[in-house]
Amino acid sequence: MVYTNEVVTIPKSVTPERIELNADVFDFELSEEEMKEIDSLNQDQRMGPDPDELN
Repeated sequence: MVYTNEVVTIPKSVTPERIELNADVFDFELSEEEMKEIDSLNQDQRMGPDPDELN
């Protein structure tokens, strides 16, 4: 699980090798300018189904 700028990303995989690769993401850091650029993309919209409405 990665937490940056109040956003949590949980990578999905069932393959042990891929899970390990997904967890190995801490070898870089975004600059404040890069984070501001990413924040500017936010539209407060869900990109997948609402979990409260799943069967």
